[in-house]
Amino acid sequence: MNALAPPSAPFRGKIRTLFAGAAAAFLLSGLNPANTQETVGVGDSFKDCATCPEMVVVPAGSFVMGRDGGEPEEAPATEVQVTAPFAISRTEITIGQYEACVAAGACLDRWDHQRGWFDERDDRESFPIVSVSYDRFQLYIAWLIGKTGRHYRMPSEAEWEWAASGGRDAARWWGDGPVPSGQVNCLNCPGEDWRGLAPTAQFPANPFGLHDMLGNLSEYVGDCWRDSHEGRPATAAYYGPCDTAFRTLRGGKWSSGEKWINRYTRRRYPGDASSNDFGFRLVTDDLRPADRSAD
Repeated sequence: MNALAPPSAPFRGKIRTLFAGAAAAFLLSGLNPANTQETVGVGDSFKDCATCPEMVVVPAGSFVMGRDGGEPEEAPATEVQVTAPFAISRTEITIGQYEACVAAGACLDRWDHQRGWFDERDDRESFPIVSVSYDRFQLYIAWLIGKTGRHYRMPSEAEWEWAASGGRDAARWWGDGPVPSGQVNCLNCPGEDWRGLAPTAQFPANPFGLHDMLGNLSEYVGDCWRDSHEGRPATAAYYGPCDTAFRTLRGGKWSSGEKWINRYTRRRYPGDASSNDFGFRLVTDDLRPADRSAD
């Protein structure tokens, strides 16, 4: 899985320095007036700049999170209310989107020894960003907030699972049956065999218009790891407090067998390590139309 050791003290100091600068930009962005009256509707999308992620608005709703009778960490099945629409990135954050932050001096680059075969391709910028730790990715979020004036964040576990479900009461958004050919990038699944990471949006979107929620990469969420859903709140809020160094990953990935390609799959991983099959997606509650002033 290509895990890395925790960063050295000088490296942690560089992270603190970059994060402080990004945080200052975020505070300054709050001085810009915003039109809070008009909002983007459910099913519509917006994009704050040319290199910003495209965000899709998903509806409010209720669903059963987790399941009984599966893996221990997936239980118990819990009724959850998503009380308001929110926007989530249509795809996993891409190399091109992340490298805009690196070019601005606000983000740290990927680990050099985790460069991929896709770096030699002309379409490399459309591949999801990998080999970036959860901790490093917080710099990207802070930079994007400062650049756009919109508050972006990591999805909660509940928001992620609701988005992955596509509003369907099934393990997969197409149903509980086997993975159809050409539906998802996973190990030995039917269809084109990428034998690794695939570009974003190569596979069909779910009913909410989101690509690769169940394959390609497992995705970090904002919640710290819990061994089960026991005691989870009945809303889509983050499940706290955070009393562990482990972060939560959701969904299957290109190196997962079909068994793990479902909306219930959960894993834990340290926040200061990275892998070539872990990725990221963002959400926002700020549904103002984009004014593209960040271009």
